[in-house]
Amino acid sequence: MASPKGSHNCRHRPTLGGTGRPAPGLASPLVPWPRKPHGSSFTRSELQRLLPPKHPGRKPTVNSILRPADDDGNKWPFRPMKGRGLARPTWARAHRAMRALGPEEQFLLVYYGTDGAGGWQTLDRPLRTITTRDRFALVRPNGDGHEMRMLQPPELASAMGFPADYVWPDTARRNKIKMIGNAVCPPVMQAIVSHIIKG
Repeated sequence: MASPKGSHNCRHRPTLGGTGRPAPGLASPLVPWPRKPHGSSFTRSELQRLLPPKHPGRKPTVNSILRPADDDGNKWPFRPMKGRGLARPTWARAHRAMRALGPEEQFLLVYYGTDGAGGWQTLDRPLRTITTRDRFALVRPNGDGHEMRMLQPPELASAMGFPADYVWPDTARRNKIKMIGNAVCPPVMQAIVSHIIKG
């Protein structure tokens, strides 16, 4: 049951001192943050002490999270891009990728992005921001042009750091994508909580 308004038993989500803005990466209400006086903020130096130290290492790429089939062995279906009635902006994204990589390379189409990256990305880099919308399509040559399929929930969950045996609710695909997009990366939260406990 929620704590009454003004209760000092509630946990406060850390904010950057003087701004009122939430501290980046500290969004989970489940983390037992140290108590602060009601309505006060964490300073930047306090937040730095709460955050775990950075560990250099190789980040998972798109190639590492791709799966050819679901858990039952059913292959994810690709569909030819020709004749699908794709929107003009989608073709523009694909053509930009093909001009940059060549017609024989696989790549991802990225929808709903306005970051100037051209609406596509290579497979040798970490997956871009996962949102609650279905925004990543894998494109590959098929001998008669190109074919595509959307990335599936298990692939998106893997990119977020969820273990392969994590059990998701038995619900529609779009609902799973929303849950993944709203989630916090488990390795990040595990590192933060471990650092707080050890500290």
